[in-house]
Amino acid sequence: VARLRLADLLKDQRRHIQTRKNTDNRKISFAQATELFLVELESNPSLKPNAKLYRRNTIKSVFKSWPSLKQTEVRKITETDCLRWSGKASKHYASTYFNGLTDTVRMIFDISIKQGARIDNPAKSIKKARVRSKELTLPEPDQFLAIVKCIRTAKGRFSLACADRKSTRLNSSHVVTP
Repeated sequence: VARLRLADLLKDQRRHIQTRKNTDNRKISFAQATELFLVELESNPSLKPNAKLYRRNTIKSVFKSWPSLKQTEVRKITETDCLRWSGKASKHYASTYFNGLTDTVRMIFDISIKQGARIDNPAKSIKKARVRSKELTLPEPDQFLAIVKCIRTAKGRFSLACADRKSTRLNSSHVVTP
């Protein structure tokens, strides 16, 4: 078993040495890696337009929260830099959006690995923020009927249509389940 593992270890070490030689020649900034990511993002037909827009917005937020990142060479960004940024960013953004930011940063580093500018992904150690689900408080059946009545008696152009649409469902089932 040790001899088999040794062969795998040697193969890995040779690959890392070869990759290091290639990365020394390949210098790209994070902004250039981001451009490559955006090209790949736009050419992906499986993503919906809103998903592409979301990624573009997360990129803007990453650059806003880490201004020096644009000019920095990808190979010079350390794991400590990423952890320092994530500590600051997690305080300013909601947990779900922060998780989206870190995913985007990881994807951009993955692009730089494909391009041969890096060996590893320094953002892999960033932990995702815990997302707490909100407890919904729905109105009681009597409160719901009062809301429908309020909508129906409002003097808006579509008030009656909106209230009737909701109340038709209510009247047909005769039971409101919260």
